[in-house]
Amino acid sequence: MIEGIVDERLRTLVEVTIKDGNGVFRSLPAIVDTGSQFSLVLPREINSRLGLEPKDSGRLVRSAGSVSQLAPAYRAEIVWDGYNKEIEVVEMNNPPLIGTELLEGYNINIEMSRAGRVVLEPLTAW
Repeated sequence: MIEGIVDERLRTLVEVTIKDGNGVFRSLPAIVDTGSQFSLVLPREINSRLGLEPKDSGRLVRSAGSVSQLAPAYRAEIVWDGYNKEIEVVEMNNPPLIGTELLEGYNINIEMSRAGRVVLEPLTAW
């Protein structure tokens, strides 16, 4: 189970622990975003600070109006629900976002009020 909080701006946040380029695990808050199909989206400055390893190719990203662009992508290791997991991080000019690739197989429970709880629980049949 992963627990987080609804912040004062009503964003649903959970901590993500990610391994930096020196092998040190760092935690950062990320918004639970069911509208993002990626595992994790991070802005350039965080990717640079973490020293993540770039992938050979980026990811095609569609935005409003179906405009497509190639976004840089990185390999990363995170700790997710107590387990180490290799994922792809997509670089976009957004705050850190957790998308549906990581949320798949989880039930999301949100107490939608300031300081409310966010709980991600694995589905029992998953």
